[in-house]
Amino acid sequence: MISLSFALSVASVIAASTASSDSTAINKYVSYDAGTKTVAITLISAATSTNGGLNFNGGSKGDQTITVPVSWTVRIAFRNHDIIPHSALVIRNQTPIPVTPSKPAFPHA
Repeated sequence: MISLSFALSVASVIAASTASSDSTAINKYVSYDAGTKTVAITLISAATSTNGGLNFNGGSKGDQTITVPVSWTVRIAFRNHDIIPHSALVIRNQTPIPVTPSKPAFPHA
């Protein structure tokens, strides 16, 4: 499993689902399709005022985790709602979460 550091567990919901080609929403930011083994994530920087606006989808400091089974496809739609530039990087699950991670979990993450 690879965890996105951004408290939400998708893996248990996915495992309990039936293999269909219908998308199932976890919340307004995450959905999955067990039939195609795909997770869709809308990742919004400064989505709320939490942590002074320094958040993704309202979460900060690693308080949200999305766990996706190995070999599933993850599609991330990134939007910046802040006036300053932001970026996102998928990293391996680490404790504590590094302040400035340097290596993605896999190529192009």
